[in-house]
Parts: sequence; structure tokens; C-alpha cells
Amino acid sequence: MLITFSGIVGSGKSTNAKRAYHRLKEMGYPVEYVRFRFVNLKSVLKPHSGRGAGKTGRQTPNKQNGMTSLRAHRPRKMTLVRCLGYLWRMLVFRLFVAIRLRGKIGICDRFFYDNFTHYAFTTTPEKVYLKLLKSLLPQPDLALMLVASADKIIERRKQYDPHYLARMTKNYLKVLREFPNVTMVRTDEFEGLDATIDTHIREALKNFMGQRKAQPRDYATVK
Repeated sequence: MLITFSGIVGSGKSTNAKRAYHRLKEMGYPVEYVRFRFVNLKSVLKPHSGRGAGKTGRQTPNKQNGMTSLRAHRPRKMTLVRCLGYLWRMLVFRLFVAIRLRGKIGICDRFFYDNFTHYAFTTTPEKVYLKLLKSLLPQPDLALMLVASADKIIERRKQYDPHYLARMTKNYLKVLREFPNVTMVRTDEFEGLDATIDTHIREALKNFMGQRKAQPRDYATVK
């Protein structure tokens, strides 16, 4: 089973991905925390290190990761070479799921959706490439995209260029429209967020276990 967390920096995707990992682990589910950006052919073949997600505390404006400012930049152009590169990554990811996540629940921090936010897909060739990528994209059992207003993201990530953050916020909403299977979760306020994500995961577990005629543990009972 694969659960993915996507979202712009400051949306809370990594924090909530780690929290979901720890909750499932406490319940006794076989679960693995996956950092999407590090999934490659080497990671498919090497033995599992046994290390999972780290701490789950929410970041605040005074508790940042020290990243330098980013200037606003124009969207990238999806070329044939880049499209082929993504198709290769999709193949590798499918191998990763089949080999490393067999019999497990994978909690994936970031996914292809996050990559696609850097492209405009405005020209005819780009639209053709997007259609091809969508047709071959690995399908998560639950794809969550955490979204907040541009003002809220800028407030949380003052070290980033505000124009860049505003543009990327719009791009994530565009990706949501392109992929209707992705579930949007608003994170403008953190109150009630845990319960919302728990509900989505609980329903996904029921659907997944139901397909295999297994009885899921009660996710809601874990504190």
C-alpha cells in the first residue's frame, strides 16, 4: 500500500508524513518511510537500513531548516529528454514499490506531483508529454496534497522569495486540477488537521484491506 504526501514547502507535508508513519508503526503495521527524492536504482537494490522518519514536531518561523533564499524563476520546459527521464524514474519507482514495499505500507514524503509543479505544460508537445506521463504514473492508494494560502506559506517561510512561493502555490493548485485522484488537505490552520488526515488514512486502509478481505486495525484508536 502506498500513501503519498505532497505540498509546497511550509505546507506541513513532511511533518504529517512522519506523523502518519509513527502512528501506523505504533499500531503494528509493517510500514516504511520513503523519501521520494532519494528513490533510485541503487535504493531499490541495497538492503534496508531500518531507519525510519525522525521527529514530528511542527516547524515554526523560529525553527527552520536554514535553507537560503530562493529567487523567483520561470517554469521549466518539459522536453522529450526530460519526459524520458521521468518515465525512467517511474519505472524505478515501480520496482522500488514491488521489491522494497512488498507487504508493507509505504509513507512517501513527496511524489511526482511535486515535480510537475515546476512545469507550465503550455505548448502542444508539453501537453502530449503530460498526457503520456499521466497514463504511466504509479497510482498511490492515497495521494494527499497539503495546501495553504500563499500568504500563510510566505509567513511560515520568510527565508524564501515571496514571489517564488506565491507562484508555486498556484502551481500546486494547477496540479490538483490535472490529477483528480489527489486529495487536497487545507493546512492554513493546524487545528483539526491531524483528525482530517487520520480520516483519509483510515478510509484508505479500509478500502485497501477490503480488496484483500482483511480486517484493518482501528487507526482512530491510536493517540
